[in-house]
Amino acid sequence: MTPDAGGLLRRDGAGYHRAHVRGVGKGDSRMPSRYAEVHARSLSDPESFWAEAAEAVHWTKRWERVLDDSSPPSYRWFTGGELNTCYNA
Repeated sequence: MTPDAGGLLRRDGAGYHRAHVRGVGKGDSRMPSRYAEVHARSLSDPESFWAEAAEAVHWTKRWERVLDDSSPPSYRWFTGGELNTCYNA
């Protein structure tokens, strides 16, 4: 199973499964407005947005902070977290 315009894939211990995302799919006329809504949320509340997105990734060690902005202009995402990008590929 590969990603396509009809949905996203989510991995669990048993393999890949199609994630059910409302408003995204073939023939869905709401796609442009749904995209705008999701994009706006990513800008207005980035920590919450990316924390939710990170739940779809397998972590060997969960992060302590989503965004460490204590030392601008250097920012660190998912501080303390550990993952294997090859496993998640």
